[in-house]
Amino acid sequence: MKLKIAIVGCGANAKYAHAPAWIDLKTGRWEAPVTTAPKGVMEDLKCLLPPSYIPGISLEAVCGTRRRPERPKDLGRRYNARVYFDLDEMLKKEDIDILDVVTNPEAHCECVVKGLEAGCHVYCETPFAMTVEEAKLMVKTAEKTGMLLGYGENYRFSPHHLYLKYLIDKGELGEPSIISSFGHAATFHHRTDLMRYFGGEIISVYAEPTNAKNTIPPVIMKYESGAVGVITGVGMSWQHPMERIDYVGSKGRVTVDGIVGELTYYPNNTGLERKIILWKPTVFEQQDFGAAFRGALAAFADSVIKGVEPPVTGIDGLRYMQLRAAMEKSLEKKGPVKPY
Repeated sequence: MKLKIAIVGCGANAKYAHAPAWIDLKTGRWEAPVTTAPKGVMEDLKCLLPPSYIPGISLEAVCGTRRRPERPKDLGRRYNARVYFDLDEMLKKEDIDILDVVTNPEAHCECVVKGLEAGCHVYCETPFAMTVEEAKLMVKTAEKTGMLLGYGENYRFSPHHLYLKYLIDKGELGEPSIISSFGHAATFHHRTDLMRYFGGEIISVYAEPTNAKNTIPPVIMKYESGAVGVITGVGMSWQHPMERIDYVGSKGRVTVDGIVGELTYYPNNTGLERKIILWKPTVFEQQDFGAAFRGALAAFADSVIKGVEPPVTGIDGLRYMQLRAAMEKSLEKKGPVKPY
């Protein structure tokens, strides 16, 4: 099946992440991780990873603005794609299957709605929208048109995140107790999504005010399961690991170090080993942050081909916007707030 792709938004994210990822999927240059892991882990992980080769992909067109005409021209030249400066024109002239929205967040809602109404499946980068109202409109438009709306939470597709979710869903870690996430402030929206991805639906949030410089107020989350989550962020150097996640269950604890880092299991059973490294990326994999982009785009494209709901949907984007709004309201109210 041929999948015709168009990108709207021609900045660095499109140039260095999305466009190369689409081409890698077309050519099959992306291979499954080669990391050494305990027996059985790699076999499980390979079943979780999205496809690495989708030969029907074709990057047909790119759309940018006349304020920075060199960007779409350069992107079109690099990938032999037709260049547009008006989204309406591109949607009218091109027969597009997937519209990849990589604009500034201020333009997400308009681009997503136009793409859906033009009969395209739409993949939207993070953050999803500017307001909860915009997010609701995007989701409602997808439901009305029957087109698929995917949300670009690529962190979910890092191998160690996929495997941690797999262990949670299998019940290997037992009943959830505490989930904590610390990392760079710039990754806060991604890690907020991961808190819900790993812990399930959140019933209240409480943001604690702080006077610390370059620090996002720590947020305490309560889950439907009864578990508790804590997330914060700080504007530290980009040389530091971008995230640290601890998931504690009744059967053990798992830690995640870095967006592309180690996954370590500490069983709550004295009869087992004290510490098990489930995932340790090679030096090359540590540098390959693009793997998460490829995985996210591959999963969405695979959903379009199969005609099934994508693993990360517009509802997930809406839930993030509702959580963020609840955090802001909690700071004003100085108390816990229901997010949705």
